[in-house]
Amino acid sequence: MYICVLYFKLKNIIIMDLEDIGFPKIIYKYRDWNNKKHKRILTDNEIYLASPTDFNQSQECNLPIDWEARTEKEYKGFFEMSKNYHNESESFETIMENLKNPKIRKEREELNKNIGYDNTGVFSTSKIYNGKELWDNFGDKQKGFCVGFDLNLLNEYNDQEQNLGTFSLVQYYNEANTPKVPPFSLTTEERTLKAIKELTFLPDSFEYEAEFRIVKIYPKNRNIILPNKVFKEIILGNKMSEEHKNEIIELAKGKYPNIQIFEMKKGKNEKGRKQIYPITIENDWEF
Repeated sequence: MYICVLYFKLKNIIIMDLEDIGFPKIIYKYRDWNNKKHKRILTDNEIYLASPTDFNQSQECNLPIDWEARTEKEYKGFFEMSKNYHNESESFETIMENLKNPKIRKEREELNKNIGYDNTGVFSTSKIYNGKELWDNFGDKQKGFCVGFDLNLLNEYNDQEQNLGTFSLVQYYNEANTPKVPPFSLTTEERTLKAIKELTFLPDSFEYEAEFRIVKIYPKNRNIILPNKVFKEIILGNKMSEEHKNEIIELAKGKYPNIQIFEMKKGKNEKGRKQIYPITIENDWEF
């Protein structure tokens, strides 16, 4: 059984602290300072709500459909409701017979997936700042940087000013027990939950990413500008050049009043970090 931990921006529901539902205090985005688009996260406070096609992973938004999850009565009701989307020459009986064909089922699955890709934006982050694979894969092989966002402040911004979308922890499943989704949804709430499930369930081979996502259905704009106050930490890769370190430190000091800047500790298998701004008496390695 999988429990998808979600937070929806709903009227008349107030959650005082996202930690109460198992969310982290800070979420981390790994970036490459040599990439002009990646730099914009600090130079312009810009994040990007990516389409699942940008992830280049076949497991994204690709849960199998359970065609037997609906009764014939439910199929009939859905057919009547969505006649405009069907070929007029096709009867309900013909469609039901066609859906028994594996090839046609596969074509329908691909169609639904592509529609979902076009109408979805995802901001992928991690609960951890010290994932070696994350630094290697997304942080320019430890020569890049990592930005930590205060999740409670992001939530306030989401609630008061900018509807960023749904906050969700990614759920990891054993591929021998891959969850399925129904072929269609009967209510708006079910449709939203189905979309979120497809976008936040991944095989446990990706569990090392400890991923946390912000998912937006039908994003009007994929480029989102965040306020300075949500930027909590900047972490510099242990192989970052001194030139790039100095550029980031000078930029952050003049822009983010409450920022803390850390440097990852060098050394094999080490996962600690050292605070380098602001300097404190208690400053030491953290493990």
